[in-house]
Amino acid sequence: MTEQRFAAAGLQSCASQRRLIALVLVAGAISLPLPCRPPARARRHGAKAAAGEAVPNYGVVWENGLTRSGQPRSEEGWTWLRRRRVKSVVSFRVGDDVDYARLGFEHVLLLPFKARDEPKDGYAEEFLAFVGDRRNWPVHIVCKSGRDRTGVMAALVRYAIDGWPLERALAEARSYREGEDLTRHHVAWLRRWAADHAPGSHRLALPGGRSSSTGPRCTGALITARAMLPQLAQAG
Repeated sequence: MTEQRFAAAGLQSCASQRRLIALVLVAGAISLPLPCRPPARARRHGAKAAAGEAVPNYGVVWENGLTRSGQPRSEEGWTWLRRRRVKSVVSFRVGDDVDYARLGFEHVLLLPFKARDEPKDGYAEEFLAFVGDRRNWPVHIVCKSGRDRTGVMAALVRYAIDGWPLERALAEARSYREGEDLTRHHVAWLRRWAADHAPGSHRLALPGGRSSSTGPRCTGALITARAMLPQLAQAG
């Protein structure tokens, strides 16, 4: 009888130990941080830190699809973008004389307008068609500082392609301007655009060509970097 009691007590002790171990494991699992994607602000600051001073005000709009910045301050900045496999460039700078072919970019879209001016509606359509064409990805958009012209066109992408509410797109623009709103005329232009176009009006086509709303085809907007060589030679 005594041996049976000892055996029973031993079994109860083992069962208690197993329950205690299970509780410890559960508690440890609960306390472990869950893996998650960093917030957009953290990803943006991380990207800016990686770009350094060579590519000012750098940010990612679509992973592996669309990025933005101010004018790279040296060839090192353009080389950094090429290392990130940027294939195409859209420039809003007036008098842009960068030799994109020599730098290795395949396609260039020049849509020049001054920071104090509004983009033309025709520019907007060409721009949305260009960045919405996956054959051009990854695309990088650039102006002098990456705040004004790049800001208004990135907000256009968020509204017209991503389907964001306009206020959300404007809020993201402020994050690249140290909390300041886009200029009054750029905000007014975006509001006029939104009055005539629903959010997501130029949404990307799904694989296989299926889409509820597809953007227009790019007509005359695409310029190969190689085709710019004669123009650059004449300018020199």
